[in-house]
Amino acid sequence: MYDAQQNQTHGWSQLGFAWRETDRNKWNALMRYENRVTHLGSLGTVQETENLAHILAALVNYQPASRVTLSGRYAAKMARDDVGTLSTRTTSQLLMGRGIFDLNRRLDAGLIGSLLASDGFSSRRYGLGGELGLIVLKNLRVAGGYNLFGFTDKDLNTFGTTRKGAYLELGFKFDESMFGLGVRDVPCDNACRAGGKKE
Repeated sequence: MYDAQQNQTHGWSQLGFAWRETDRNKWNALMRYENRVTHLGSLGTVQETENLAHILAALVNYQPASRVTLSGRYAAKMARDDVGTLSTRTTSQLLMGRGIFDLNRRLDAGLIGSLLASDGFSSRRYGLGGELGLIVLKNLRVAGGYNLFGFTDKDLNTFGTTRKGAYLELGFKFDESMFGLGVRDVPCDNACRAGGKKE
């Protein structure tokens, strides 16, 4: 995307792979690669800048019991920031763990912990919070939570809410049956943690 008024170019591409255990419905996983680039042309006294990031991420869900879902996320980022003739390279790793317990058929509670490590593990920031989720419609989940402490990263903000303070999330689960493909009425299992539970 190019913005002529601000002399900016923004580019983003993504490639993903999903796997789901269909015989027991206890495990599912998602992997994805992202490439992000932002180029700001020089304007007046503002120097030309470019930000480039490569991100590799994985998400795994495991449901050891019908009322418990455990989720783990990992993301690794390599980034380069150029300002004029100055170039800076950084690496970061994001680790997140979440446990969700069903209080009843529509309400659940969760605990989330996260870690952002930069340049190996020489610099570390932590996050900890809790949330309540509500199934408002089949496969549609709304969650509200609060992080006691946290952090932000402009390139890893799509992998979960890690900033300090309150947040609201909306999740919706869908599969090929929505488009008239595959088997219909697949049970809603731990994959629904992105958006719902069994009815």
